Amino acid sequence: MSSRRGVRKGRVWAFGRRGPGRVLPALLVLALGYGLLTLFTPRVSRTWCNSTPKQKDDLMTLHNALLEHAMRTGSFPASLEALITPDENGDSYLTWTALPLDPWGRAYLYDPPAPGHFDPHVYTLGRDGLPGGEGEDEDLSIRSILGDLNL
Repeated sequence: MSSRRGVRKGRVWAFGRRGPGRVLPALLVLALGYGLLTLFTPRVSRTWCNSTPKQKDDLMTLHNALLEHAMRTGSFPASLEALITPDENGDSYLTWTALPLDPWGRAYLYDPPAPGHFDPHVYTLGRDGLPGGEGEDEDLSIRSILGDLNL
């Protein structure tokens, strides 16, 4: 006669019925996993959260146009105006007729890269128009969007 020790009738261990003692530990394991995940993942910059989609889109568009200008001409322009100025064929790097303004009505700022570098800096100084700040006064730049990459 074989022994059926350790086998319980009616208990499905994978996905079937669960006793009241199984749900709480499962929820605790999930909560612990979520807690560990939030501790060890990089936090999203407050700058990213405080910015508007239009700011991000404008900065990415300007940055990409600067990179395209550098690839075609071999150098970065001295100002953002060169991106909307038509060339001898009537083409420009941006389809806009004027450069966009940040949400506070100021032009986006641009610092060409230093010689030997390939990282143009396009940015806005936030609501107060001064470097630094928090909340809506915090600066937003292409570097904060791209994660401070040095190409």
